[in-house]
Amino acid sequence: MAHRVDWNTQSWAKDLTHNPLLVIGAAKAGGAENRKLAEAVRAAGGNVTAITIDSDHGFQDHRIALAGDVVSWLQKLPTK
Repeated sequence: MAHRVDWNTQSWAKDLTHNPLLVIGAAKAGGAENRKLAEAVRAAGGNVTAITIDSDHGFQDHRIALAGDVVSWLQKLPTK
């Protein structure tokens, strides 16, 4: 509670708009907070891909799907 203002990721939204952002949340652990962060970055003008996986914080039962989502997102990034 002492750091709730400092650690409010939504307050960082503007700072996260400079590069494409992938936000992955776990439906059974903090997924709603991750969606709020993605929405805040998008509202600030950021390019955000948000994914919520029906899993727990460690994604223990969906790690292959998680890896696939990350690789798929990376492959869609523009090359420089």
